[in-house]
Amino acid sequence: MLGSHAYINRVRNLNDLVKGYGMMSRLVSDFKVLPLVSFDAGAATTFNQLQAQRIQLAKMDGRIAAIARARFCITASP
Repeated sequence: MLGSHAYINRVRNLNDLVKGYGMMSRLVSDFKVLPLVSFDAGAATTFNQLQAQRIQLAKMDGRIAAIARARFCITASP
């Protein structure tokens, strides 16, 4: 959402403004139909475990991985 909002704030002509609001509208539509999963207590615990392993991940990537691992969407390979 912030990306489309930043785009709208930087536009220099009406065509780009229309494009920016179209981007925002599609994003809102996607949020309505896609399941969203929360960063809950289980994900926070998993995130701390990943950090303790010193795995090199960007912070947001680590949070996404923690959510997926906490919900058993992915498993660790040996």
